[in-house]
Amino acid sequence: MTTLYNLQTLLLKKCALKNLPSNFEKLVNLRHLNIEGANLLEGLPPRIGKLTSLQTLSNLVLGERSGSGIQDLGPLSQLRGTLCISKLEKVIEAADAEEANLIDKSKLQCLLLEWSRDLDESHSRTREEFDVLNMLRPNNSLKELSIKHYGCTKFPTWLRGPSFPNMVLRIENCKSCTSLPPVGQLASLKDLSIRGMAAVKNIGPEFYGEGCSQPFNSLETLSFCDMKEWEHWIPGGEFPRLRHLCIGNCPKLLGTLPHHLPSLENVEISGCGNFVVPITNFPEHCKLQIDYSKAVVCKNTVDFSSLRFWRLSTISEFSCRIEGFNMGGLTNVESLKIGRCEEMRPLWSNEVGLLQHLPHLRSLNIEDCPRLVSLVAEEVEEQLPSGFVHTVKEIRIENCAVLQSLPKSMMYNNTCLHSMELFGCCSVTHIAIGLLPPTLKILRIQGCARLMFLLDDGGDNINSCRSTSLLKRLDIMKCGSLKCLTLSGELPATLKYLSISDCGHLESAAKRLPHNSLLEEINILDCDDLKSLPMGLDNLVHLYSISITGCPNLVWSPNGDSLPQT
Repeated sequence: MTTLYNLQTLLLKKCALKNLPSNFEKLVNLRHLNIEGANLLEGLPPRIGKLTSLQTLSNLVLGERSGSGIQDLGPLSQLRGTLCISKLEKVIEAADAEEANLIDKSKLQCLLLEWSRDLDESHSRTREEFDVLNMLRPNNSLKELSIKHYGCTKFPTWLRGPSFPNMVLRIENCKSCTSLPPVGQLASLKDLSIRGMAAVKNIGPEFYGEGCSQPFNSLETLSFCDMKEWEHWIPGGEFPRLRHLCIGNCPKLLGTLPHHLPSLENVEISGCGNFVVPITNFPEHCKLQIDYSKAVVCKNTVDFSSLRFWRLSTISEFSCRIEGFNMGGLTNVESLKIGRCEEMRPLWSNEVGLLQHLPHLRSLNIEDCPRLVSLVAEEVEEQLPSGFVHTVKEIRIENCAVLQSLPKSMMYNNTCLHSMELFGCCSVTHIAIGLLPPTLKILRIQGCARLMFLLDDGGDNINSCRSTSLLKRLDIMKCGSLKCLTLSGELPATLKYLSISDCGHLESAAKRLPHNSLLEEINILDCDDLKSLPMGLDNLVHLYSISITGCPNLVWSPNGDSLPQT
C-alpha cells in the first residue's frame, strides 16, 4: 500500500487492523486518514509527522513504542475538522505534549482528549496528567472540546482563559476531580455537559468563576449526569440565556436550582430520588419531564397558563394537587405521561381532579402504576360533565395490574379518540360496553390476562358494533382468557387489518363478516382453541393477505366459504 505515492484519502474506519505499515510516511500526498474504530495496538507508525499534507486525522491512538507519538502532531499544521487523541496516559514527558503544538492548529474545530477508562492503581494520575493537559492547550478558534477520564484533581488555567466562539464543552468521568473548573468565565460557552464526576459534592462559586460579574452569559444548554455524590447546587449567578437544563442520575442531590432562568424552555430531571423539584424556578411556556424524583412542589400559588408537564413519573410523593400549585392554570397541556407512581389510585376522585384541568389534553400515557384501579373513581363517574376529556386522541396504559376498566365518560363521550393501547393490564375483562368509541381507529391490546372479550355489545344487537365504529386496525397478543371479540360475533365493517396471536382460548374471531367489509389483511397465530373462521370470507373483495399459523383445531370453513378471487 505504501507504494501508492499519490494516494490522498485512506478510509479504514472500524477495520480490524492491529498495525499500519512501518513505512507509512511514504504516503506523502495523503490528506485524509480515517482510522476511527480501528484497534491499532501500537498506535500510528512513527514518523507520521512527515505527512505534512494531512488535513484530516480522525484519531491519534498513542501506543507502546518508544516515545509517546504525540509529538508527531507538531508538523501537521494543516489539520482541520475533528481530532481525537486517546490513551494519553502513554505520554511520559509533558514536553512531548507541548511539541504537539495544538495551540497553533487554528483549523481544528473539535478536539477530544481521552485517557483510558480503567487504569491500574500503579499508574500515577496526579502531577503528570496535569502537566500533560496543561501543554495540550488548543487554539482559541476551537468550537468543541471534550475531556474524558482525566485523573488529576484540578484543571489547568487555560480552561478558564480566553473565550472560544460558539464553544461546546464536555467533561466526562474525571472521577478524581473534587470541583468543577470555573467555566462560567468562558463568555461564549453555549453548550456545557458534565458527566460522571464522582468526587464532586458541591457546585458553587468556583463553578461560576470568582469575581466574574456575568457568568454563563451565553450558555444555552446545561447537562449534569451521573454525579453520584453531588448534594448541593449553591446559586452563585444567573443563566440569562439558558434554554435546556438536564439533570440525570444524581441520587444525592438535595439543594435547589438557580433562581433566575428567564429563557428556560425544556427541563429534564430524572434519577434524583432525594430532589424536590421547585416549580417556581421555571418560567411560563417551559416544558417539563420529571422522572424518579422525590416530589414536585412550590411554596407559593403560581398560575402557569402555558406550562407543559410532558412527563411525570416515579415521583414518590406525587399528588395531583401539587403543593401550592394552581392546577387550574394548566390549560394548554397537550401531552401527559405518568409512570411508576406507586401511590396513585384514580386520576379523578372527590379529592383529586387532575383531568378536569387539562381541557386541551391530546395524549395520555400511564405506565407502571400498581394501585391504579381506574382513571375516574366510581363515585364520581356519574357526576362528570358531558363531553368530559373529549379532546384526548391517544391513550396508552401499560403495566397497571389492578386497573379494571376505562371510564364510560372517556369511552363514549370522546369525539376525538383515535388510538388506544393497553399492555399488561391483567385485571381488565373488557374494553367497552355497548359501543366502541365512535372515532377509534387503532386498538392494540397485549398481555391482558383476564380479558374475555373486547366489546360487551349485548349479544343480540348485531348492528351496534359495525354501524358506529371507525376501527381500522386491531392487534391482540397474549390475552389467554380471550374467547371472542364481541358477544354479538360482529366486527366493524371499517376494519382493514386484524392480527390475533397467542390467545390460547380464542374459539372464534367473529361469527360473520359484513358484506361491505374492508378487510385487507388477516393474521392469526398460535390460537390453540380456534375452531372456525367467520362466515363471509368470500365477500372480502379487498383482502390481499391471510396468514394462519399454529391453530391445530381449526376447520377451514365449515360453511363451505372460499376465498375471494382477489
